[in-house]
Amino acid sequence: MKMNFVIIIILVGILGLIIKFSMAPTDVADERHDVSQQAAPTSSDEAASSGGYGAEGKCIKGDCLNGKGVMEYPNGKQYSGEFQEGIIQGQGTFIFPNGEIYTGAFNKGEPNGLGVHTYPTGEKYEGAFMDSLYHGKGAQIFPDGRKYVGEFSKGRAKGMGTLTLANGEKYVGEFTDGMGNGKGKYT
Repeated sequence: MKMNFVIIIILVGILGLIIKFSMAPTDVADERHDVSQQAAPTSSDEAASSGGYGAEGKCIKGDCLNGKGVMEYPNGKQYSGEFQEGIIQGQGTFIFPNGEIYTGAFNKGEPNGLGVHTYPTGEKYEGAFMDSLYHGKGAQIFPDGRKYVGEFSKGRAKGMGTLTLANGEKYVGEFTDGMGNGKGKYT
């Protein structure tokens, strides 16, 4: 009985390390994933700052002041969707030069609400966003076949969730900072 307990503790520790290192690269708070404060021009023909990227954007189609339009940036980024008072607001799609795509809800220039973020590596997140970060309920699928479905907070797995490994093994339980932590079951 004592030996079984030791084996379980070791397996939970290994699973925790796997989860920690597998979810760390998906932190969307870094500049590569930040689509916050993307500004629109004050008129359809004028360029405007694109927030933290330091590039000038140009409305190439539609109404980028109050309506639907397409904004293109010299750094290769492109936004297509709804604008309100020159700010990205409502539903839209943001395409990054490296092939990443975010499609979903924006509020004041940031992903807020439901959306889908896909990566050229095959990784995908579908769920709730708050201030450009995974926040609320969502599902994250990794190229190696792992899948996490559960709660996120500030871009990290936190709360109740299920991590399914490519071989079918599962951890169902609590997560903190992207790692299995607290009460949970490994099968």
